[in-house]
Formats: sequence, structure tokens, C-alpha cells
Amino acid sequence: MDKLVISATGDIAEKNVEFLKYGLGYENCHETTSRRVLLSATPPSFIEIAGSLISWKAIWIASATVFFCTISKRLAEDLYDHKKIFAEALFSPFLKVAKSIVDVIHDMPRNTFVRVAVSAPNGMPNPSISFLQESKEEVAFKLACFYAVADRIIERLIETSAKYNGMVMSPVVSVSERGDVTVQCYAGRENDRIEFTISLL
Repeated sequence: MDKLVISATGDIAEKNVEFLKYGLGYENCHETTSRRVLLSATPPSFIEIAGSLISWKAIWIASATVFFCTISKRLAEDLYDHKKIFAEALFSPFLKVAKSIVDVIHDMPRNTFVRVAVSAPNGMPNPSISFLQESKEEVAFKLACFYAVADRIIERLIETSAKYNGMVMSPVVSVSERGDVTVQCYAGRENDRIEFTISLL
């Protein structure tokens, strides 16, 4: 079974990693947890949750599909409140994971973040989104948007990788208030800046 992999910098307490595993579901995570080596005196501390679209699907179940339909209808109007969307029981898988992420951030040293990544094929760097100060509703909203278009992000990155002979730096994902998902990275020998946006509409 395809499962999520959780890794962390060496200064993160094991209890924080275990808390995230509990929130994600132990059955959805690999048992081993890798540790990242700290290479500077003041390195960024983080936990990363990475998995394929299949492994994430096991957690979101059907929520992402219904989310896409629901938010598309809301975005057709001028005004919507994603907090109201996530108040519906249907989106409890997103909120459960988001709450675990927010709670573990509050329990870790200052400026420690949680990064969520979708595994890319053929050794390509994984597109990821990071969380530090967002509310659980914001985290849930951004996770849902990211997942809803993750397959399209991977397709675009495969095209970029082919164009630059595999020389692509780690793609960073951000999500706007309207649910537009933007991916930024650098590619090629000249470090060309690559940016593209995928809309849920």
C-alpha cells in the first residue's frame, strides 16, 4: 500500500512527529521516520509530510472531488466564505489533518513549520506548500485546493523538467484566497524563474 512519509529536522521532538501520525492515521503512514541533518547553526526547523496522490487520496477519500464542485459553485458568485464551506461535516478529513498541523506547530519551537508535499515521478523535486501561522480553516482550504489540482501541477512540472533536461529546483506552492494555486520554481543552468497558476474554476 502506498503510504505517507514523515520526515523532520533532528531538533523536532518525537512526540510531535507521533502526534502528526495520529492525526493522519497510523495506517496511512510508514512506520519509520527519517531525520534531516542540520547544516547550520540556525537552520530552519520543520516537519515534512510527503506522499503520492494515491496515498493522499486514502485520507481525503471523496472529499476533494465534492470540494472542487462546491467551491467552483461558490466562486461563480462574487462572495463566499471558505470557513463556512469547511464547517460542513463533509470536509472533516481536511479539517482533521489541518487541526493536527496547527496544533503541532503551536507545540514546536518558534518559527518551525510543517511542509506538505505531493510526490513527483522520475526523481523530480516534490511540489510542496508550507504552513506556519495559518488557522486550521486556512490550512484545510489550502490543502484542499492543492490536492484538487495536484495532478495538473505534476503534468506541468514534467513538461518543465523535459524542457530543462531535469534541472528543476524544488517547486513552492501557494494558494490565494480565491483558491488559485500558484507554483514557483527555478530551472536550467541559468536558474530561469518558472511560475504558473492553476485555477479551480
